[in-house]
Amino acid sequence: MTDFTFNPPSGSSADLANALGAVLCSLLFAVLVAALFVVLFYRVFHRAGYNGWLGLLSLIPGFGTLICLGILAFDIWPAKKKQDEAAVRCVLPGYGEGTFIPDPPAPVVAPAAAPVAVPEQPPAPAVAPEPAPASEPPAPPAEPAPPAEPAPPAEPAPPAPPAPPAPPTPPTEEGPTL
Repeated sequence: MTDFTFNPPSGSSADLANALGAVLCSLLFAVLVAALFVVLFYRVFHRAGYNGWLGLLSLIPGFGTLICLGILAFDIWPAKKKQDEAAVRCVLPGYGEGTFIPDPPAPVVAPAAAPVAVPEQPPAPAVAPEPAPASEPPAPPAEPAPPAEPAPPAEPAPPAPPAPPAPPTPPTEEGPTL
């Protein structure tokens, strides 16, 4: 009859520590490789227009990387859909059909406001001098200054006319350059 009891190896504790170190190093290497795959797939999914966290699918053992590659290979990328919606179909004589992606429109800048004239404020009253001794008669009160005449309101500047659009460039009759 066969004996099924566990007999530990008769090696030293140094052998056991070496084996444990090898296992831990292997696990660390596997975690680093998995993290590298997640980061790479995150970047690819993000640039393709998908949610970047689909890169976590690569962590599925066995099929995760294949699932990620299948999504990227056989699905139409959202970034490509957005680019196709912005593209303009055109026919060039002698060259056939093609697409043209126009430049984004230039930002509209509002004209600067005209400076507004601010009326001058009357000077602030000075601090009253100390009273003179009783032997001298008091000085007569000073007459108040007449109010300043308000400045007429400034007329606003007319708005600048918008810039004309750039004319389209006609296709050349020269042949394709190689």
